[in-house]
Amino acid sequence: MSEFTVEQVLARMNTLGRAVPVLDEILSILHDNLPPVLVELGLPAIRTWDYAGVEVKNWPAVLVGDAIRVEVVGTGFKDVHALAAICAYAAPQITRRQFQDALDTAQVMRGLLTMPTVMGPRYTEDGALLWSYMLQDGLSPVPQNFPHFRGWQAEFHIEQYPMQTDLWPVPEEPEP
Repeated sequence: MSEFTVEQVLARMNTLGRAVPVLDEILSILHDNLPPVLVELGLPAIRTWDYAGVEVKNWPAVLVGDAIRVEVVGTGFKDVHALAAICAYAAPQITRRQFQDALDTAQVMRGLLTMPTVMGPRYTEDGALLWSYMLQDGLSPVPQNFPHFRGWQAEFHIEQYPMQTDLWPVPEEPEP
């Protein structure tokens, strides 16, 4: 017999952060806002929007990746995301022009993701808190020894504080 009910586990999980909605929100912001800016600047159109690590067939791509650290806050824990928004081209080699375009695109992504309404707090359409705040950490090239793609990444950190997030399915109240 289980020690905990599904409802208890989900209720606990809803006091913790969740990464998938964060990554989806970043992709959505970029997908909806980046193309017209790229056109205005004469930069190549993005052909794939997805998570870092998935198979990409059409380049250039905007990919998002994340590493999550957990820190103690009072009597709870917060998730601190090290998020990368990457403008990527196929490995193993890219041209000088692709390198420049990837850097310019990463800087445009930085501009979009530092808009005040994005920096936070940020909520879902249902009113759940996605993140308390998001701050920029810098820009860096994808490491040259990375075998999957090349390009540039805009780097951010996002904090999800311990509270009722409702980013997981909300447990239903048992019937009386």
